[in-house]
Amino acid sequence: MLALEEYRRDVLCPCGCGYPREISQAPGTEFAVHVPPPTRCHVRTALVEAQKDAKDRPHPEALLWGAEVRV
Repeated sequence: MLALEEYRRDVLCPCGCGYPREISQAPGTEFAVHVPPPTRCHVRTALVEAQKDAKDRPHPEALLWGAEVRV
């Protein structure tokens, strides 16, 4: 775990993009980045919708949510 923390601190870009600093902060990367359109996580969408309906419950922030995918 210490090695993972050190890797995250010293190698990865601190902005949270997930790329190593040597790539994300290199001047040549500025115009070489392509951002594809987003995709949707249907599980997270369902969770967010269910949580909207729970806003009137007592202490909704204390509810623990899970999801089941039926195939």
